[in-house]
Amino acid sequence: MKLRIQDMSKATGVMLSVFTVVTLLIHPLDPLLQRATFVFLSTVMAFLKVLDQKKDAKVWYKSYLVLLILLSAGSWLYTAFNYEGIIERAGLYPEISDLVSGIVLLAVLLEMARMTMGISLPFLSLLMVLYGMYGHSLPGLFAHAGFSLEREISYIYSLDGIFGSPLAVTITYVFIFSMFGAFMEYTGGGEAIRELSMVVAGKARGGAAKVAIVASALFGSINGSPVANVTATGTFTIPLMKKNGYNSEFAGAVTAVASTGGQILPPVMGASVFIMIEILGVPYSTVAFAAVVPAILYYLAVFWMVDLEAQKTGLQGVSSEELPPARKVLREKGPALFPIVALIVPLLVFQISPLRAGMIGSIAAVICSFARKETRITIKSFFDALYETARGTIMVTAAVTLAGVIVGIVGITGLGLNMTNILLSYSGGKLLLTCVFGMVALIILGIGMPTTGAYIIGATIIAPAMLKLGVLPLAAHLFVLYFANISNITPPVALASYAAAGIADTSPMKVGLESFRLGILGFVIPYVMVYENGLMLIGSFSTIAFTIGTCVLGILAIGIALQGYMWGRLNIFVRVIVFAASIMLILPCGYVITAAALAVIGGALYFARMQGKKALATQGAGTER
Repeated sequence: MKLRIQDMSKATGVMLSVFTVVTLLIHPLDPLLQRATFVFLSTVMAFLKVLDQKKDAKVWYKSYLVLLILLSAGSWLYTAFNYEGIIERAGLYPEISDLVSGIVLLAVLLEMARMTMGISLPFLSLLMVLYGMYGHSLPGLFAHAGFSLEREISYIYSLDGIFGSPLAVTITYVFIFSMFGAFMEYTGGGEAIRELSMVVAGKARGGAAKVAIVASALFGSINGSPVANVTATGTFTIPLMKKNGYNSEFAGAVTAVASTGGQILPPVMGASVFIMIEILGVPYSTVAFAAVVPAILYYLAVFWMVDLEAQKTGLQGVSSEELPPARKVLREKGPALFPIVALIVPLLVFQISPLRAGMIGSIAAVICSFARKETRITIKSFFDALYETARGTIMVTAAVTLAGVIVGIVGITGLGLNMTNILLSYSGGKLLLTCVFGMVALIILGIGMPTTGAYIIGATIIAPAMLKLGVLPLAAHLFVLYFANISNITPPVALASYAAAGIADTSPMKVGLESFRLGILGFVIPYVMVYENGLMLIGSFSTIAFTIGTCVLGILAIGIALQGYMWGRLNIFVRVIVFAASIMLILPCGYVITAAALAVIGGALYFARMQGKKALATQGAGTER
């Protein structure tokens, strides 16, 4: 029975991949028909996966999963034969059969999301459905005229709801880049990245942790999912860190924080960026260009925190015996990395659409696999890659379909405009307070919810308030993306940290708290983007250089204050002074205050250095006597 279910799941996944590629590039279908079929095959895969995992479950539960598959099939068949009428009647005069099919599909998607990502997003979706029906009973800005269940379901069951823009972006872009990542892994790209990371960072102080950072950053270039990144790199970096002296919590935290950065690191980034370019109406290269410096600063911050930790604990690099020879890695594994170039050049240089660039990268991965016998793709591994592509998008599909429900209801009820007014009212029209409230809301949204879902909701509710206060649209949406993403390492529910804890065999909460400490510098960068557009490479050369320079120095100084170490341990007095002055470096305070802050930081660290030397000298004199 287990084998049969696995085979059915793999067959469905391959079918989904082939269907998506064909309808995107060869034989386009009506959007509603294509998206409905994509959702149907995704739900079948999701329930078959659960059925396979719960092989020891009671008969009634297995029957329940089969029933969900049948209900999904029924809704899909109705949509496939009536999609033209559904489009014409959406939100206006639906037939009873439209409502039945819509309610069935919504119920199936709610259960799919609950099984794959927990209760948060399904609960919020149901809450929004109730809000659409009973909003007329609410006071103040939250009130609206109210909609009948029939009209609401009809609107949700359309291209403005479940089958809306978030799902379209997932099919068009996210799926193709997931395919690129799958083929890279199956043709030796993942292994090449891991070995290259050892060569680049292994010999450095605390090298095992730096290997984890480089590996996660490079792997993030082919896979934007933090949890997938943790799984792919953590299985070898976490044991390596533990072997080289790091404790389990720190090892797990480094991998989680570095893997979380993959969703903000060009060229691929995560699923959310493709939804962002759809909302902003800008080319992918524009977003990638603006995001590159903030992403580098994020990884610089993590790298610096790890380096200071290695200084404090006296950890050295990985031994030469454990490191692969650099020439051997480049000679044998180099061809497996070429597909990344084949993706980046068309995408960023020739401005080819992400869809076609992703396909070029995937084809390049297949071709390059024949450079070595060990990486040569076979028929079996080819179909396995197609299956992994489909399997990797299940959670994203669950998130974007329900996010489409929420966005649809926000639109018809006017809640988006009301939330903007509420946010501005509570913040008193102050940009800093608006950003802080938005940050808190996004982190809460991200608890148990994928980054994509949190971003879509944040882009609908929080970004408009920032735009009203004069923030550039690109800066506002990158701010939303950062904090929707950073919830992966923010307790109490930190999905990337929990995945790393499982590999490190330690407490998820301890890894989550350590991840928060290591990644806290990442909380600063989005605020700088909002206040200083030079961080996104917008403005004159002098403005850009000054902004990046002061931000780098500020991040380094905050790291010293948080770790309490620089040429020796620092007392609390010095740490407080350095921290306060470093904030002045990061905030837009002008040249004079920036120079003064640098002088204060330099003076405090020099004082600490002299005190440390004096203490050592006194200790040495005492020993001689």
